[in-house]
Order: sequence, then structure tokens, then C-alpha cells
Amino acid sequence: MSYLFDDDTGAFVLNIDQNGDFQDSFTADEIFPVLFNVADAGERDVILKRLSESDFTTPVGLRTISTADPWYFPSFGVGLLGGVWPDLTLWYVVALARNGGIDEGVGFLDRIYEAMEGGSPRNTVPGEFAEWFDGGSLTNRGMYLSPWTGAKYLWAVAETIGGFDGYRTSGRPHLNPLRPTGWNWVAGVNVRWGGKRCTYVVDFERATISTNSPDLSAEEPYHIVDAGRDVSDEVTVSPVEIGAVAFEAPGGIFTIFVLNDDEEERDSIVEFRGSTRRVELAKGAIESLVIGGR
Repeated sequence: MSYLFDDDTGAFVLNIDQNGDFQDSFTADEIFPVLFNVADAGERDVILKRLSESDFTTPVGLRTISTADPWYFPSFGVGLLGGVWPDLTLWYVVALARNGGIDEGVGFLDRIYEAMEGGSPRNTVPGEFAEWFDGGSLTNRGMYLSPWTGAKYLWAVAETIGGFDGYRTSGRPHLNPLRPTGWNWVAGVNVRWGGKRCTYVVDFERATISTNSPDLSAEEPYHIVDAGRDVSDEVTVSPVEIGAVAFEAPGGIFTIFVLNDDEEERDSIVEFRGSTRRVELAKGAIESLVIGGR
């Protein structure tokens, strides 16, 4: 692949014609040799650093080309000449996360979500990911409901923060969670994997992963805990900002993980099989309730 690399730009050429002439403009297409490890470590760092500069980044995501590019026309060509595609930004998120930039990646996940929730000022419908944005006005110029972006958003979360990595295990579920600064937990409920469903809770501080999947493995330093059957659908918790994941182990031992977001401290009410517990949660906290057993 060395003949595709341009030392002048520190990146890969876009194409080479039959006469050997090449197009060497630096565009967001450079994310692909990073994402698929065509670029070596040094090249990946250079490309990601360049894409993080202000002529590419916006409050709604990553531009397809730089504002300094002579071809820049942010409302033309369905956003491919300087518009902002959330899908492109999600590829950028995963590339960042895999190369030591999980905090930066989470920041762009937030930008995509906030643009979706922006409503009239962004020309979006809250709850629906828009297709692409004008790179100048930063308003939606495409479909109000992109058929691709929701699935890519879940993929980007699952394979970075969520830690799913089946590539090295021939499809068997394997976790390598990437912890953003300040995060204490991440969880997945009824995640489809290889025709089965997997529920798990990662406690970052304790380096444990509690799960109902006997096939699940994880990278060090994480330790897998066989927590039993998933009974999360039997738990009712309030307020709505609180999450709960519950497992039933042999012997009638139930473990309920109560999960708070990082916005504020909360008092929660947890109801399970006729019993009610009150749990006080700090910002971003994870607490566990154990019921039954001796």
C-alpha cells in the first residue's frame, strides 16, 4: 500500500488515474485507512490529529472536507463537499476510540445526539437522526430520519464503550470495554450476539463484568462473574433516569444493579417481586442490591 501514501500530506491519496496522476486532497476519507488498520500507528496519529482541527470539526460532527479546500461547498453534493454526515462522524468516533481517544470519541457521540435533539434550530426531529447537515449553517439538509444512522450509533457505542469485540474470537462474545474518564459503569441488556442474547454489567472500578452469558470472555484486567439468569424485566425503578439490571443465580439469590447517569445525585425506588428498596445514588454511580440466599 506504500504507493498510495503521500509523504507531502502525511496521508493516503484519494485515487490514481491510468496516467499515474493522483488526487492528494486531504479529506475525511482518510478515516478508512485508520479504521481498518491500513495506516501504521504513526500515520493513524497524524490523520486523526489533522481531522480534529477546526476546519473539519463542528458542533454537529465532522465535515467531509476542510473549509480551506478549494472545493469546499458545504450545501452542495449531498454534503460530500464540506457537509457533515453523522455516519462519517461515527466512523471517526470508533477510530478515535481504538487509538487512545475514547474521551474525544464520546464527545462526538454527544454532538451527534444533541444535534438530533436540537429540533427547529437544527431542522431535526427530536428522536430521529438526520441524514446530513450543511457544513456552514449546521442545519439538516437531508432526510429527517436517516435509515442508517441509528444502527451505526448503536454499533459505535457497542464496539467502544460497550466493549464488544468478536473479531478475535471467531464470533464468540468477547468484551474489551474502553472506559471514558469519570465513567463508573456500562451495561447492555438483551444484546443480540450469534443468534443468542447477552446481558452484562461492567463495573469499571472493580474490574468485574456480571453476565448471564456462559460464553462471554473479556480482556484483562476484567473478571467475568456468572450472575445467572437475566430477570431485568421484573424490576421497576424510578425516576426514569435510573437504570436497573437484575440477575437470578442458583439458590434464589438475586442481584440488582442500580445505575445512575452522571447528571445529578438521585434517590431511587426499586421494586422487585413485591419488595421495595430505596437507594441513594451519587452522580454516575453503580450500586448493587443482593436479595435472598443465606
